[in-house]
Amino acid sequence: MESFLEKMAATACTIQNKVDFICTRGWIACYDIASMPQDDEFNVVVQVASMDTTHHGTVNVVHLKLPNEFGEANEVREPRVTGETVRFDATPYQGHVRKGQVFMLVGAKMMREVGGDPCLRFPEIQEMRATIQLPTQTDSIASMVDLFTGGLSNFATAARLLPMEVAMQVDQDGLAISNILLNNNDATLFSGTGDQTTFSLFWGDVLDLRWIQGLIGKNVEIVSASPPADPYVGNNEGLREGKKAMGWLQLFMVLRFLQRRAFILQTVPRVAHHEDLKTLLEIFKWCGYRTFFKGKTKGMVGLMQNMLHDLGWELGMDGTCKTPDGWSFTLWEVTTAQYSKRIQHSWENKLLCQLQQKLYLQDLQSFSVARSVYPKHKDLAMEGFINKMRLGGLFPNKRKKKISEEHESCCDYCGEEDTMLHRAFYCPATEHLRQGEIWENVRTLPNCQLFGSLFPQLPLADEYSMMLRDLKHDEVYAMDDKEELCFFTDGSALDNEQTEVRLCSWAVTHAVDTGPRNRLVALGLLPGEQQSVFRAELYAVNAAISVAARVRIFCDNAAVVKDVLKLISHGYSHGHWISHPDRDLIHTTAKLLATK
Repeated sequence: MESFLEKMAATACTIQNKVDFICTRGWIACYDIASMPQDDEFNVVVQVASMDTTHHGTVNVVHLKLPNEFGEANEVREPRVTGETVRFDATPYQGHVRKGQVFMLVGAKMMREVGGDPCLRFPEIQEMRATIQLPTQTDSIASMVDLFTGGLSNFATAARLLPMEVAMQVDQDGLAISNILLNNNDATLFSGTGDQTTFSLFWGDVLDLRWIQGLIGKNVEIVSASPPADPYVGNNEGLREGKKAMGWLQLFMVLRFLQRRAFILQTVPRVAHHEDLKTLLEIFKWCGYRTFFKGKTKGMVGLMQNMLHDLGWELGMDGTCKTPDGWSFTLWEVTTAQYSKRIQHSWENKLLCQLQQKLYLQDLQSFSVARSVYPKHKDLAMEGFINKMRLGGLFPNKRKKKISEEHESCCDYCGEEDTMLHRAFYCPATEHLRQGEIWENVRTLPNCQLFGSLFPQLPLADEYSMMLRDLKHDEVYAMDDKEELCFFTDGSALDNEQTEVRLCSWAVTHAVDTGPRNRLVALGLLPGEQQSVFRAELYAVNAAISVAARVRIFCDNAAVVKDVLKLISHGYSHGHWISHPDRDLIHTTAKLLATK
């Protein structure tokens, strides 16, 4: 593996030489497989035609209509079998082999059986060899692979919110891997020793194909990647770079071998304007993908304008924004939390129109991401059944018939018309799942919740937000005492787990020597749509600072104490605090401290 990567990195700096190198390694044989020299390794795609044992049988050679030379790609591909049939031996492959499955064999070999007949040997999954099952299933839950996943794992995090299974995350950076392990209790790291088959996180190069082993038995249809941006940062020369471009070259090879239904690339905007763009598009065609650019703009401002325009926002030259629901603001005067909340609301409203067109989501009148996280059932059979319904994994025969006339629309079990409603409520095959208290709690849900796990916004949610926005409290009067006064502050939240209905309050008390209890100075509900304990605590501190000329404040919130002490020691810098979700209150604190 290391020697191969060294050769790749040492390849001459011309792009043509690099392209020739990956074309040679990514060459896929399509004809005369049986005549391949014995023990020579090659790449080939096959479809299992028949099975004699669990690991032996015959395969048809498949021509994916992928070009082996750069620049020969066609816009439309129609893969087909070539008519060549050979015997195969899949003993090294740890997964199950079934009739009809399609495999990409990276590093296959032709061997000879006892009788002298040629036999195609499936490669064992190693660093530079792999047996990769291609996506041909239509009735399994889709999952994804995230390459160069990074510590934040943006794509993987978004996929889990769909919900979609994240079959594998791969990154060569140790810090990114550590961050994932710390923040995701379900992540299982590949150990690199033994025959480990259950893992979801791989630390190494994406071209180290051992991570393919974690995909066995999973229906991976989507690949996402955020390759290192180093080749396109500053004055760097893109693919002409040496080691800086290694990640991109590895990505091209892996994409060609995986052949998934969709590939999502996230990179810096400069790529869309780099001289490499035409070459990149041709390489992606060589890999087997048609390319669509989203957000091809001039700079980050243009990129943001495109994103907001897609949501129906109006963005003025002076930074003013207007949302479709009538909310207006100046971009740099709102906090990141306020901005994110408005983005989410606009996205939910735009997505709602598309969701309502789905067969079982027409009763969805509104949509809230925050509420569409359905609790898991203790009954694993019920949990699996409902998840399949929501993700379309059941794929009833009526839907199959719309795709192909070869299918019948009737149920294979009882003969009735096969729909999602039939499978969930009426089919005798699922009768055992409709027993007991769990099903009684589920069956009364609207279709949009049962089949989509999509929940509407809470009633009066918008009115509640407006009330919080207009909330006022009694004025806090300054004390005339010139001496240092001691105050205790506190903040709390009601329904702290439910962000949409959370309500926070704050209070300030004055420590006095004349009695056993502190004297109440001020209290109230936290104004504004952003309701959090941190904001309530900081709001109380701001009230305490404004009460007297010299104050000593006792606060039990470590985050608030840390931020206030930072303001006292370093002052307020707009650039430092611009991304803080509560920048507006932080700025108020800085102004109050400046008067002391």
